[in-house]
Amino acid sequence: MTRRQDGWVAAWFVVTAPLLLAFLGLVLDGGVMLLRSQMLDAASDAAALAATEAWDREYWKWNGKVRIDPTQAESLARQYLARNLPDARIVQVTVSPANRVNVRTQLTVPFFFMRVAGWENHTVESYSTAVRRNN
Repeated sequence: MTRRQDGWVAAWFVVTAPLLLAFLGLVLDGGVMLLRSQMLDAASDAAALAATEAWDREYWKWNGKVRIDPTQAESLARQYLARNLPDARIVQVTVSPANRVNVRTQLTVPFFFMRVAGWENHTVESYSTAVRRNN
C-alpha cells in the first residue's frame, strides 16, 4: 500500500456506513409496517365477519329473510377489532340491503429507525367485506 492510499478505507466507511444504516432502518421499519398491515387485514376481516352476526332474528322468523341491523353491526365490528388489534380504529362500517358488510379500518404504525430521516409513523388501511346469506 502506498502512502497515497492511506485512509482510503476510513473514507469509504464514512461515506457508506450512513447509507447502509439508512437502508437497514428502511428494511426493518418496512418489515414491521408490513407485519402490522397483515395483522390489520386479519382483524378487519374478523370485524366484518362478526358484524354479519347482527341480523334481526325476529324479522327472519316472520319474513324468512335475513336483515342486518347497521347499528348493531357497527357495534360488533368495533368490539371484535378492539379484541384483535386494540390500537386499530374503525373508520367506516356500511351495511348494504344485500346484507353485505363493509369495514374500513386504519392503524398508525410508528417507525423506530426512520425517525432519523424525519418519518415518525405511517398509517395503513384495510378494507374488508363479509356477506350474510339467507338461511
